[in-house]
Order: sequence, then structure tokens, then C-alpha cells
Amino acid sequence: MLANCSVDLAERPESAELAKLASVNFICPPDEARRRIKRVEEMGFEEILIGSQFGAIDELERVRDFLKP
Repeated sequence: MLANCSVDLAERPESAELAKLASVNFICPPDEARRRIKRVEEMGFEEILIGSQFGAIDELERVRDFLKP
């Protein structure tokens, strides 16, 4: 399991500092998030624990949907 991954598909300016701290994050446009998730899967992780500092449930759902074939 890969834990504590942040998501911000809207690339809010206040996420910039968080993105610098997290080695794996999904603070990026949706197409890049898909590529990053694919890379995490290729590394062998079966689960990813992500969160949104903005409580953006819709973004979490979108990232979840990126995992569907």
C-alpha cells in the first residue's frame, strides 16, 4: 500500500508547497495523474491511500476512476 498521497487535480496555488514535500502526489492535471497512477501500479503497489486537503470528494472519485480499465 502506498499511503499519504495528496490529490489536487485543479492545481490550486496553495498546493504548490505540499507538492514539493510529497515524493508521490497527484497534484497535477488529470492526464498526468493517470500517468502517475499507472507508474505506481507498475511499481507493484496494489492500493493507494490518497486525500484532499480541500475535501474535494469529486477529485478523489475521479482519481479512483482512473484505476478502472
